[in-house]
Amino acid sequence: MKSSFALIVFAWISISFNSQDAYAYPTYIRLGYNSCIGCHYNPAGGGMLTPYGKGISSTQSLKSSELSDEEEEKLSHAKYLQAFQARILDYKTPTKNRIFPMEAEYLARMDFSKEWKVNLSVDVAPRPDNVDPKDAPKDYQRVYARIAEVNYYQNNNHSYFLGISPLPLGLGLVDHTDFVRANNRLQITDIPINFRSFGFFEKYTLNYFLYLPHYLELKGNQEKGLGGQFWYLWNKNISFGPQVLVGKTDTIKRELVGVLLKAGLNEYSYLGEANYTHRKINPDHNQFGQWTYYNQFTYHPNDWFNIAYAFQGIKKDRDFESSETRHSLMFQGKLFRAFTLMYESRLRHVNSSNEVSHLLQGFIQWW
Repeated sequence: MKSSFALIVFAWISISFNSQDAYAYPTYIRLGYNSCIGCHYNPAGGGMLTPYGKGISSTQSLKSSELSDEEEEKLSHAKYLQAFQARILDYKTPTKNRIFPMEAEYLARMDFSKEWKVNLSVDVAPRPDNVDPKDAPKDYQRVYARIAEVNYYQNNNHSYFLGISPLPLGLGLVDHTDFVRANNRLQITDIPINFRSFGFFEKYTLNYFLYLPHYLELKGNQEKGLGGQFWYLWNKNISFGPQVLVGKTDTIKRELVGVLLKAGLNEYSYLGEANYTHRKINPDHNQFGQWTYYNQFTYHPNDWFNIAYAFQGIKKDRDFESSETRHSLMFQGKLFRAFTLMYESRLRHVNSSNEVSHLLQGFIQWW
């Protein structure tokens, strides 16, 4: 699509993804939750909560409460489920202070039968900053489908998805601070049209996917490819494995290989990810490599509050040589089952310059 509004909207689609997925903490491995499937309908985490997940969400907060018998009865027989989530961000640097909504999202799930389901997520992208008013999208042009897919639930071990949705790569991090996935993509959207398969077994989890460009993707960034992710459960509190992806546009071919680790025990958890991506530019046969990594150490003094330190970075070589690292100290608390508050102090180091910023995020989820 060549119009200016498509470029603006799609840029926000890519940015907004990093703040999605409704606090589906991979750090729950410290409590013995090695996969997301128990609490989420999406095996990769995020989105609609299952009745069990809603029960966990209700108790993991400062003002905790159990689901009532009436709520449990209603959820267990519901054929149509819906939720709403939104986030507002207060972003401050020495030269900038901006308060803006990150996104608003309506989620729905329809069960047509025991095997066939439909998942839907309709998002409103944030208003773009520093854009000429005549080029800014209208309100209705900022609305897009982040998820629109059919789900075939074969049994407790196998599930298949076809439609528009994010690719199931990485740790499944949910906060706005993570930029590893965005740099792995380099302007390629993470919500293509795709087919995904998930398999769950006693000691391991396997997913693989095939994908085509999203219908709003710009012509130069229309990527198609395939990939997968494998998790091996070493014990109830440690899980690790590799991930791979091969994608191709008209001008660039990328090949990604990475390793993942989740570990936790009692009040402590660790998340780690490291990826190497090789890119080849077809017109001049130039090529370069890129390393991205993410490390997060978290202390959970209780169920509703945690303190985390995250260290993440990117390094490119050859003609595109550059590096960037981010150190983040985060304080996060779930005050009510529908409201989470997070403060972050971030030090960003790019080549030889530093930037300090402060972020205050409020996240609302209603169901």
